[in-house]
Amino acid sequence: MIQVLRNSPATFGLALMNVAAFGLCYLWIGTLETEAWWLGLLSFGAQFNPYTLDKEPYRLFTHLFLHGDILHLLLNVYGLYAVGSSLELITGTKKFLFLYFLSGLAGGLASAYTGLFTIGVGASGAIFGLFGFSLIVDLSLNKKEGKPLLPIFLNFFVFIIINLALAKSMKADSAAHAGGLIIGLLMGLFSIRDESFSKIRVEFAILFLLLMVYAVLPRYQVQYYQFFQHLLAAERQESGERLRNLEDEEYKVLFKTQLKEWDSVRQELNALPFVPEPLARDTFKLRKYIALRKKLNQYRLTMLERESYVYVDSIDHAQELTQELFPLEYNLAFEQARQIDTIAAPEPLPMTEVWYDEEWKERPSPPGSFYRIGHRDSLGRWQGRVYDFYNNGKVQMKGSYTDNKHDGIFLYYTKHNTYESAGRYELGRRVGKWENYHPNGQLQSEVYFQDRYFVKNVWDSLGKQLVENGHGVATTYYPTGVVKEEGAYRDGYQEGYWYGRFENGDLYFEENFFQGILERGRSFSRTGAEFNYDGSSVYPIPASGATAFEKYLNKQVLQIQADTTGTVQLSFRVTQTGKLADFMVERSLTKQLDSVAINIIRQGPAWIPAKEHGQIPRDGFTFVELTFQAQTKE
Repeated sequence: MIQVLRNSPATFGLALMNVAAFGLCYLWIGTLETEAWWLGLLSFGAQFNPYTLDKEPYRLFTHLFLHGDILHLLLNVYGLYAVGSSLELITGTKKFLFLYFLSGLAGGLASAYTGLFTIGVGASGAIFGLFGFSLIVDLSLNKKEGKPLLPIFLNFFVFIIINLALAKSMKADSAAHAGGLIIGLLMGLFSIRDESFSKIRVEFAILFLLLMVYAVLPRYQVQYYQFFQHLLAAERQESGERLRNLEDEEYKVLFKTQLKEWDSVRQELNALPFVPEPLARDTFKLRKYIALRKKLNQYRLTMLERESYVYVDSIDHAQELTQELFPLEYNLAFEQARQIDTIAAPEPLPMTEVWYDEEWKERPSPPGSFYRIGHRDSLGRWQGRVYDFYNNGKVQMKGSYTDNKHDGIFLYYTKHNTYESAGRYELGRRVGKWENYHPNGQLQSEVYFQDRYFVKNVWDSLGKQLVENGHGVATTYYPTGVVKEEGAYRDGYQEGYWYGRFENGDLYFEENFFQGILERGRSFSRTGAEFNYDGSSVYPIPASGATAFEKYLNKQVLQIQADTTGTVQLSFRVTQTGKLADFMVERSLTKQLDSVAINIIRQGPAWIPAKEHGQIPRDGFTFVELTFQAQTKE
């Protein structure tokens, strides 16, 4: 070992540097796992055209000390020792180092010219240059000594064949091998001409020539990579945790900005001076992708400006189309991949399918009238995106839930695949603008949920506007032309006398409203029975009456040995048959008392459902409060 170090210090030093570099890379990266390892090598100085040909030419040298895996390292260290330990004695250390780095530089340039977004590492190009120079030396010496040249050629061809086989199995860079070999042979031929293997003369000219080659190499990969990073940056602007809590006006500003940003990305793609054939398919996909991302932002912006949530379907469709464009053959999202997320992502909830009857009462199994597909947590609460379907498989609703509460944009559909209504919830309450549609798909009304229900605009099934900005007379008709319902809106509320008729023209109901509140009404059944009612009929009520129900609650809560004082507020749905469903804890006390409160309501007196026009039962929601008193110890 000491003799090798004394006779071939450069060979020993280069081998040691390669081993040390591999060790440092492993300590920093922490794994030999393929993706993480190669991304780490990229940070350490691996050859990568978008960096090398832009502002980091040093990678043409640093990549010589990096290796793809242990086998790659061992083969190159062995090859360096096999040829270097004898060649350095002939050339001297200085000339040997010139040979090594010039061959490595030539191999790197050959790889840069032929490679397309490949990450290159390894000393193979430099070692092939040493073998090329060694071939010339052996031929020259044998010729002078009169020894046969054929064995040298045979050995060299065997060396080439073995390396070609290894290169194929290890996916090595043959261009780098060829570049290093050619420069090694060239320097060997000039050394024969000078009749000296140790003089350093032509190497300076070759260095200048290689630097000129670097200067004139085409930079289209740099420009394409920069375009791709611009595209990724535009994507990042539309994602991330920081965008989840923006106000609508802030979203509008974002989407307007992104429209311009995607135009800029498209212009950058169009400005690329050259796109090689292997990238043609990717650029075709990316043109479509950029157009879809711009369209997505236009849909989102229009949805917010018009407060019309039916655009969600267009958004979903555009997003589906973007997914069809991937994967790309050349995915250049290296910087994103290098950002390691140290926080483990939560396990996604499993998909659940639940069936319901016609009143949306859960059934243990099919058949049923509806079924829901979505994520349900361990407490049975719906979380995230949920899809409801009619029993024939057609979609009935798209929406999202938070802790079992409607929370986000909801779209409702008829059995004929037309829109029924669209709007937004915030934790179970309708907010903002909602749109309702006629069965033929024509927009019927725009209503707002603010402090009170507000009707802004109404159209008939042919698109004629009947109510504008809260004022007008709304009239609906049966297909026969008979008036179905008619009444006036003032300041967005039902006002004055409203009436409705059966298909045969007989009077169905008469109602009087004051600022949207039903004061009194009467209706008739088809057999002539008369019903008189007031505004309380539009809400579910306890069958025993409000006073008796309150006494029941007080009696029940006094029997509970509560450990804290406070009020539980519940909301629930009373179906048209009087069943109680969809309990929600609007104000919680403790989990135990919340559960007790729900059981008290479930086991209590029956409920009379809300009634349409005083006679037709329908679903309705109501609120109940139960106040518990902590038990005091004497």
